[in-house]
Amino acid sequence: MPFSTPVKRVQRVDAPAGDSNPYVLPAIVCGMNGVGNHGLEDEQAPTVSVLTMPTTRNGASQPSSPPPSSPLNDTTNGLSPFANPSKPTGKVIERLTTTNERLTRELHAEKAKTQSQTEELRAKLRVIEHLNADKETLQSQVDSHERRKNDWKEIERSLTSQLHAEQERRKKAEGQVTGMGIQLDQVNSNAAKKLAEVKQEHLAELANSKKSLSVELIQLKEEFTETRKRAIKAEEHAAYLDAQSKAFTDGHRRIVKEQRNAIDELRKYSDHANYRVDEATAHIKALDVVAGQQSHEMERMQRGVQDMQRVFNGYKEEFNKLKSEGSDLGEQVQKSAAVIESFEKEADEAFRLLKWAFKLNNGDLKKPE
Repeated sequence: MPFSTPVKRVQRVDAPAGDSNPYVLPAIVCGMNGVGNHGLEDEQAPTVSVLTMPTTRNGASQPSSPPPSSPLNDTTNGLSPFANPSKPTGKVIERLTTTNERLTRELHAEKAKTQSQTEELRAKLRVIEHLNADKETLQSQVDSHERRKNDWKEIERSLTSQLHAEQERRKKAEGQVTGMGIQLDQVNSNAAKKLAEVKQEHLAELANSKKSLSVELIQLKEEFTETRKRAIKAEEHAAYLDAQSKAFTDGHRRIVKEQRNAIDELRKYSDHANYRVDEATAHIKALDVVAGQQSHEMERMQRGVQDMQRVFNGYKEEFNKLKSEGSDLGEQVQKSAAVIESFEKEADEAFRLLKWAFKLNNGDLKKPE
């Protein structure tokens, strides 16, 4: 029991018949029977309540009614016993002494009884005050636990709302991830199709260019070979003409000039053929550069696809993180529910103890199970 307070039991005294609750304040009546009885007449003194009796310095109650009259003041017919000459004085004194001693003993007994009842009453009052203090303590503890219970219920409602919001956010994130996955698949498929088309076109164009350049290069080589052959023949013919020029000086100069002009033309043609070969080679290199650019473009598109794949993986990681956070919130709600359940058990125990204290104050000594 976390809120139980030990209560000191007061020793039960003999209660009058029919009184089922010794802890309820009884109207203690002290009977002064026999106090005014001196043996001369059967008189009964009036009953006096302890609650109306004044107390002395030591706390003992004393009767507020006038003390019993002395046997010397009691007269049979309003006369002193010494006025009756028929009664012996010794017997009267002896009887008065006996009566006085008896009355003194009865008075002391009544005083002791009254004092014990007063002490019992004070002990019961202390028990009642202690029970009232325990009652206030238990009530404050119950109020505190009720406030804590309400606070935990507020926390539970807040966590539940946060969990619902997180679930909604997770559903939206799942929808976004699904939509982005679909879009990414479409982009990947479109990029793959476009890349395949561009690659196919580039390969076809490159093959056609290579084929045409190869044909043109073969033709230029054949022309260059033919030109070389003609140049060799021209040189041979020039050598022949040089040999003939020894005999024919004038004709030799003219023929040499014509041959030189022909050689110059052949050289120009050879230079033009070499220029055409260099141009074809440069065109092939340019095609290789274009092919390299196309390869770079394909690599860039592949990098774009990889970047989109990384973004998709990042969304997947965010989704897994949101999922784990949702599970963590669920665990927090379960822990809060367990704590609230323990506080409810403690509050029920406090209510049970408070009911028992009320019953104890009302006289029911049976402890609740």
